[in-house]
Amino acid sequence: MKKVFWCIWLLWFCIDTCAQGKGGGIYLHDGGSCVGSVVYQNQAQDGFGIAGGNARVINTTVIANEKLKVDTTRVAPGYIYCLNGEIVDTVTYESDGRQDAIGIVYWVRGDINAVYPKGAAIALQEFQGSWGAVNVLNISGQYELEDWGGVAFLKDTACYGNTLKMEQEYTDRGYREFEAGHICYGYRAEKQVEGTPRWCLPTYLYLRRIFNQISALDASLRFLKRVHPGLDIDMLGGKSRTAAWYWSSNDGLAGEHNSGCVVNFVTGAYGRFGSTEAEKTTRNNVRPIFVY
Repeated sequence: MKKVFWCIWLLWFCIDTCAQGKGGGIYLHDGGSCVGSVVYQNQAQDGFGIAGGNARVINTTVIANEKLKVDTTRVAPGYIYCLNGEIVDTVTYESDGRQDAIGIVYWVRGDINAVYPKGAAIALQEFQGSWGAVNVLNISGQYELEDWGGVAFLKDTACYGNTLKMEQEYTDRGYREFEAGHICYGYRAEKQVEGTPRWCLPTYLYLRRIFNQISALDASLRFLKRVHPGLDIDMLGGKSRTAAWYWSSNDGLAGEHNSGCVVNFVTGAYGRFGSTEAEKTTRNNVRPIFVY
């Protein structure tokens, strides 16, 4: 009798307190019994419905229990970032008839519970411009806490603080040099109004992450070219080695330095230009990003 009472109490506990996707139904030990019960709509990786050892199941209905559904909502590099903040894969984007792509996700943070940053996306367009002037401007090498436009950007987003500094130098120097930061600071995607997302010139860390995902990103860029033939879209790959240098907003080293760096998106090579090097005035590729 004790075994029957325990089985019924366990069944009530699972049905009343286990959320969909967590509860697995009931488990019966050897010699246990389940009498006059309903085991309904439970999910588990294994053993959903009724599981356990050698037990008796009497006058019990077991229905609509199933294997735990795989979460297919996770964002991955190559997903489309839409104007309203939704992120969808290319299949969903096309099947829903969407027309509001503003970027493509290229980095996703491993912690799904993270509030910020969750990930980063590239713009659909790219430009060319210089990094800056010789012997001007100290730039944060990695982490910086900035308040840009009233929005607190947390660690790992020095790209926003650096971009703001470059914009200020661009203005102060009579709209010469520091074009890369200026381009990203003022960039807005097609159909995007003022406000979020705010675009920036990636730090070396964020730029290297783009290089690591060129294949997935170009696949999505080709997709958007097909579904939006009139939209201005620039590929990342397919350039010659000499035309494949991209600016970052810093040199990737700790501390503050008056130097910038480039990454070659064909070879992956890294080039650092110090404070006195004229190469900082070279017009290389500029790809705006935003961190969300």
